[in-house]
Amino acid sequence: MSMTLFTNAAADFAAQEQQISTLQQQLGTSVSVPTAEANPAAFTEAAQASSDNAILGAQQAAQTQATTNLGLGTTALQSASTVLDHVQSVILQATNAATNGADYQALSQQVAAARTQMLQLANTQSSNGNYVFAGTAATTQPFVENAAGSVQYFGTSGRSQVEIAPGISINTALNGDPFTTAFAGNGFASVTAPTSNTGDATLLATGVSNQSQASAFQQAGPTVTVSFASTASGSLSYTATQGGSTISTGTVAPASASSNQTINLLGMQFQLSGTPQSGDSFTISPARPQSVFSLMAKAVPPLAAPGATAAQGAQVRQTLGNLLGGIGQYQTLLAGTAARVGVSVGAIKQAANADTTRQTADQTTITNLTATKVPQTATELQQQINAFQAAMKAFASTSQLSLFNYI
Repeated sequence: MSMTLFTNAAADFAAQEQQISTLQQQLGTSVSVPTAEANPAAFTEAAQASSDNAILGAQQAAQTQATTNLGLGTTALQSASTVLDHVQSVILQATNAATNGADYQALSQQVAAARTQMLQLANTQSSNGNYVFAGTAATTQPFVENAAGSVQYFGTSGRSQVEIAPGISINTALNGDPFTTAFAGNGFASVTAPTSNTGDATLLATGVSNQSQASAFQQAGPTVTVSFASTASGSLSYTATQGGSTISTGTVAPASASSNQTINLLGMQFQLSGTPQSGDSFTISPARPQSVFSLMAKAVPPLAAPGATAAQGAQVRQTLGNLLGGIGQYQTLLAGTAARVGVSVGAIKQAANADTTRQTADQTTITNLTATKVPQTATELQQQINAFQAAMKAFASTSQLSLFNYI
């Protein structure tokens, strides 16, 4: 018999055995395209989908970290706003209801405790120990109180851009601005009274009638002095001077006519309450940033020692009235910052949802291209085994070799 018969049969049997082995491997591993040689087109497309999946996985990790950090920031800002609401109610109680030293002392202690709580919120840490409001210096405690009682900021104002979706990055570094940048008074001006005043009047910035004029004063000053003097007729008048020039004059309404009087200066409205005495004065200064810690600290001494005379009581109300204006500025700042952070968190969640959908699509593509289709492959394997056995029987019959005598 020609050796060609045996050579061809051996090659055919080897090919069939290889095919059977391949099908068995596909069933065992559930992968039908393990290498590029098995199906170049399918392998390449599946590899691209797998690479995209890996990129999306990295983005999801960044999304999770960013959401956690910003979420902690939002919660801290909302809690800080709640603390300020409490301080505001305490100061209002002091100016309107508290009538004895014990009441004031208790209110003073409440404000001091609230300041401590505010400092803790400003130093909020994540589970990994990073400080939420430290900017890019995440491992540095941002707010530290020194021996003199002042709070200093040691964080940064830098930004940390994190890619949350292809071509979309978001800043995840929160700095200390929500606790340090609100302006005093009504945001344009703050008013102080010298301790030499003998009347029981207060003068507080309450509104804005001309935004551009008020902004110009806030940015450049100089200060304005409002002084009171008796007229020849026995009434009381006020004179407002700025830089040595008189900018406004007027008569003070009698206390019996009205307990409050509005004085308009430089695009701002000031409320005069109580009755000033001749020789009293107030200084109106451009509003400047003050930390929320400094603001709260300023409320503690006047609450602890409100004074016994009408003039001393006016000094306390003047200070507390200014602080109420500053609290309003911080309430606005905290709410605005929390809202902006909330928008960022919402954007991250949208990106995460889109990435999840895309990952699902990638995985479906990979599965369709490379996963073993079990019923189909099992049927094909059985057919290959049957064909192999039939080929061996046929060869045995043809070659009449006992080696191939199969039943």
